[in-house]
Amino acid sequence: GISEDGLTVSGHIDTPEAIKGMRFYQSLFAKGLTPLGPVPNQYPGGLAATYFGGLNFTNRFRVPGKEPPFKWGVSLPPKGNIVFNGNGSDAPLVWSKSQHPAEAVALLSYLCNDKNRLAFHKTWGSMPSRTSLREQMSVFATEQPFKMAQALSDASYSVPRSPGYFDYFNAMNPAVKDIALGADPAKVLPDTAAKIDRLLAKYRR
Repeated sequence: GISEDGLTVSGHIDTPEAIKGMRFYQSLFAKGLTPLGPVPNQYPGGLAATYFGGLNFTNRFRVPGKEPPFKWGVSLPPKGNIVFNGNGSDAPLVWSKSQHPAEAVALLSYLCNDKNRLAFHKTWGSMPSRTSLREQMSVFATEQPFKMAQALSDASYSVPRSPGYFDYFNAMNPAVKDIALGADPAKVLPDTAAKIDRLLAKYRR
């Protein structure tokens, strides 16, 4: 939740709907439906019944000899008034103040060429953000989980588009944690929105 110019979150992350949603999120912890602390490999280890994410486990579980010790399948997320699905990715970049820009650009070009990006996605299991790469992977045209993931990506919401995304993330992350541990969303979200607005102010021109 962020304004079109990526500089304001008040009125986006602190709405009555957001507060209601975070109260539901909090209830999952309060009712003991999810642990309060980190549990490594919950889904592949058979400790969690559901995993919300990308194609990572689908790809890993399909490798002969790497199948999990339980039956599994792939489904769309539950649908309310809209199909909600988060969609984000990461990419290497060159800092503007790099001391070795030519070498950094050469490394970036190598890491991002089609051959190496395809190798990365096949190894890690994530879906390429570039449709041209998906077209080179036959599974996206022939196998249901991949076809479904590709169709779902068209209806997904990206991470907030803002020059201050890390300011946003570094303020929201502890706020979400505090709510999970019992803090009142009706207080935390407005306070966090005001804090992020202050952090994003430096990006105004």
